[in-house]
Amino acid sequence: LFQIQVKSQNNKQLIQETFQIAAMEQKAAALKMQAMQSTVPFSKASSNFDIHYLSCNWIVNPAVRYIQGNVKTAFNITERANTITLDLADELKVDSILFQNVKVAFYRPFDNTVIVNFGGFLEKNTKADVNIFYKGTPPVSTPISSFTTSSHAGVPVMWTLSEPYGGRDWWPCKNGLNDKADSLDITITTPDAYTSTTNGLLINEQVSN
Repeated sequence: LFQIQVKSQNNKQLIQETFQIAAMEQKAAALKMQAMQSTVPFSKASSNFDIHYLSCNWIVNPAVRYIQGNVKTAFNITERANTITLDLADELKVDSILFQNVKVAFYRPFDNTVIVNFGGFLEKNTKADVNIFYKGTPPVSTPISSFTTSSHAGVPVMWTLSEPYGGRDWWPCKNGLNDKADSLDITITTPDAYTSTTNGLLINEQVSN
């Protein structure tokens, strides 16, 4: 049980928006759980690798529904393989992929995935990494999108909500709950009027140009 004392119209609007977001998140999670129980899997990522580290680098402008950047995924191979598959919305274009810092071939089968070809086989327990460079406009979904641009008090804002199955809409990942990274680094570049927030510990902030 709690009480909220509204001291200004802006605070009242913020409180209303907070409860609206919570209600939409609850509805979205229920719909996505239904999708998981259907015959179409919400994640098509391959099971032949185990993620242990991520480095995410994004360039965004809250006034524009668009994302550009790269995600480096470090992993262990769990069975001999020459490819891995990650989830990524078809609306996002992959520019290039580096495997161990060398550009390699990849394939988009238009099923919200990207298949990375190592150019040779990796044996079980091999440690490796892929760095996917991509850009585009994340898809819009209902009742709430994982990647959202809107406004607050007339100022453009941007936020993301990926749990449990919205990650693939805006970054290459395993779009499920069966593989968790041990650690990650996140770098976000925005216009200097904005502040970026995420889980974790703030390391530094820099002003460029």
